Amino acid sequence: VSLPMFYNVQREPGNFEHLVKMESNLFRMAKQQGFTTHYISSQTANLATYVGERYIDDFQTKEGMEQAVAERHDRVLLDKLQQIDLKQRNFIVLHQRNSHSPYDSQYTPEFARYPVDKSDFASYMVNSYDNSLLFTDDLISRIIAYLKTHSPRRTLLLFTADHAELLGETGKYGHGHLQLETTRVPFISYGQHLATDTLQQLAALSHPTHYQFGKQVAAILGYRISDPNEIKGLYYVTGQDIGGQSGYLTLDERSSPPQVTLHNEAPDAASICPLTASGKHPSDPVAAS
Repeated sequence: VSLPMFYNVQREPGNFEHLVKMESNLFRMAKQQGFTTHYISSQTANLATYVGERYIDDFQTKEGMEQAVAERHDRVLLDKLQQIDLKQRNFIVLHQRNSHSPYDSQYTPEFARYPVDKSDFASYMVNSYDNSLLFTDDLISRIIAYLKTHSPRRTLLLFTADHAELLGETGKYGHGHLQLETTRVPFISYGQHLATDTLQQLAALSHPTHYQFGKQVAAILGYRISDPNEIKGLYYVTGQDIGGQSGYLTLDERSSPPQVTLHNEAPDAASICPLTASGKHPSDPVAAS
């Protein structure tokens, strides 16, 4: 998924008016509800276009911590998390770089469990990718352990990815391919001191799309999002262009089995997504990663 589309809970590509207005931007909603907002990324700032920087109190990207990123890679995100006062109300995004090709340059040496032989390209890609996942597993476990011991208030951590990686399927590698396999990503939630129904509602999201996931985050913040274009069971996957100029997929879950269709032209989606608040104001911080 496009990161700007996720942070603005946007369903369809090509809806640029909505991206500019940011009426359902997650950082905007969190700030309106009294949270201190943080965006901490081990990637470059250009990836944060339309993410909603004007609603972010603490905006940090690779440009401001290049030496630390070079030495500690995504562990700089944990370092930065440890500098935040978790006794306060925070909405935090930790944006990783790990598991992007070349995978073997994204993790520290102790995670090189599987041999990386560049003369065997297929094994090199799979093994270096698996090593990067070991690094991510360790990072997430460290973040959860830190939250367990240092976050006294209600805390919710959500983990997902913007895309998957092909590792030889149909002879392809990477994520620059517009096909269903690159859309299957993990979705993990962890919470403490929460109302029982919060995690139950998240667990009920069976194979959610990023649009559904974003709507659930908005709901936790106290908002209900309504998109006049929405058709239940019909979802979009953008290509490399956020406007759909490089093509997009539609996934129609109304049919059995679900139907995937490739479209080569940009969609016609000019309406904006009106936002209505539910009136519920969360009293405790959310930590989102």
